[in-house]
Amino acid sequence: MKKYIISASLLLLVLLAAQSALAKSADGEGNVVKDANNLLRQAQNTINNSSKAAVREQEQIIRLKQQGDKMVTQRIASLNILIARINNDKRLTSDEKTALSSDVQNAISGLTALKTKIDADTTVGDLKADIKQIATNYKVYEVLEPKMRILVVIDNLQDISNRLSRLSPKLQVFIDDLKGQNKNVSDLPILLNDINSNLSAINTKLSADKIAIMNISVNTVNAKDAFVSVRKDLAQVRADFAKIRHDIALMRENLKGVLKNTTAGPSLAPSAVPLN
Repeated sequence: MKKYIISASLLLLVLLAAQSALAKSADGEGNVVKDANNLLRQAQNTINNSSKAAVREQEQIIRLKQQGDKMVTQRIASLNILIARINNDKRLTSDEKTALSSDVQNAISGLTALKTKIDADTTVGDLKADIKQIATNYKVYEVLEPKMRILVVIDNLQDISNRLSRLSPKLQVFIDDLKGQNKNVSDLPILLNDINSNLSAINTKLSADKIAIMNISVNTVNAKDAFVSVRKDLAQVRADFAKIRHDIALMRENLKGVLKNTTAGPSLAPSAVPLN
């Protein structure tokens, strides 16, 4: 009996130990399953996020390509207009037309090749780098267009100056003829000299400015500063032309009196008449 009780007690202890071991084993297996489920969820989230990021990147690539293509297309259209203006400009020499057309055509070729590269780019980084080149490497609106506009202005002003320069000797002959008729033309030579002096200053500025503008390219450092400097000169040239117009008006009034065989009125020398 005693032996039976001891055996039963030992069996009970073994059963209790087994129960405890099974409980611990069950808890461990539960933790493993839980951890595995967490890992699966994390993996799925990573996949989902990667997929969304890939979609966003593709959408950005599409937008950047559209942006780059639009920028290139607009600039090429502007450059084609410049080519037409250069070819139709009657005041540009053939050498000037060749030099200007070469600059514009090189820009068109470069932009066309860049557009092909942009369309073939597959990463956002490459697209951003190529789009940046549109403005930094070709400078259609920053250099080429302003250069052509200023050259047109210079050519127009030179044309006016040349026509006035051809008129000046004729005026001198006319004044000498009146002087030979004992007319009082003392003020006319003063006015004509002032006209010639202003024309000389105008021609000097325009010639220097034209050379400066022709030498500007997309690789010119501080091209904007050069444009500003030339525009200041052109403002002075316009002021000099205003003085010439004033002198011509004074000559016209003086000649009215001379041709009527009357004595010319008060001195009409430029120094005696305010210009404003």
